[in-house]
Amino acid sequence: MRYIGTIPKFSQIDLDFTKEYLYLDDELADDVLVSLLLASAKEQVLFYAGVEEESILDISNLAAILVLQLVSDNYNTRSALYTGVNFSPIHLEMVKTLRGKFNGYKIE
Repeated sequence: MRYIGTIPKFSQIDLDFTKEYLYLDDELADDVLVSLLLASAKEQVLFYAGVEEESILDISNLAAILVLQLVSDNYNTRSALYTGVNFSPIHLEMVKTLRGKFNGYKIE
């Protein structure tokens, strides 16, 4: 494990780190799925923050943690048919904090 005890910058979160975060040991285990979930989570967090460039969020550990939380939640709940799912209060507070810090939802 290369990443023990470190939080990478937002722009540096990659497939290898995300797979290690999810405890996926197999070299090819779910690469396509994890890549798609990672890209989707990063796009969502960029939208929350109201920025377009990943490097802008490199100063925020919160943004990196939120991306990993989103990937983990989506990876562990792989169904398009689930209902009654609520975001955790912690997730909602992280989004509010990120939006406030970067004046989010301003992309035009």
